[in-house]
Amino acid sequence: MCPTSPRFRPTPQQTYALITVGFLSVGYALYLRYMIVENVQFGLNCDAGWPTWGCLSRKVGLASVVGSTRYVTIPATGPVKHLS
Repeated sequence: MCPTSPRFRPTPQQTYALITVGFLSVGYALYLRYMIVENVQFGLNCDAGWPTWGCLSRKVGLASVVGSTRYVTIPATGPVKHLS
C-alpha cells in the first residue's frame, strides 16, 4: 500500500445510513425469528396455504437455514453410514 494514498473514510451521513440499515436488518431478523418462524400458529397457517409475505419470508428463511446447516454438519460428523 502506498503511504500517500488516502484511506476510505465514510462521511457522517454515510455512517448514519450504515448504522440505520444495520439496526433495521437486525430488527427484521429478530421479528422474523420470533414472530414468524417460531410462532406455531403462524407456521400451521402457512403450511395450510396462506399466500402472505410472511409465509414467503418463512419459506425462504427456513430453506436458507436448512441448506446452510447441511454444509456445516457433514464435515463435522463425516459421511453418514447407513446401518443395514
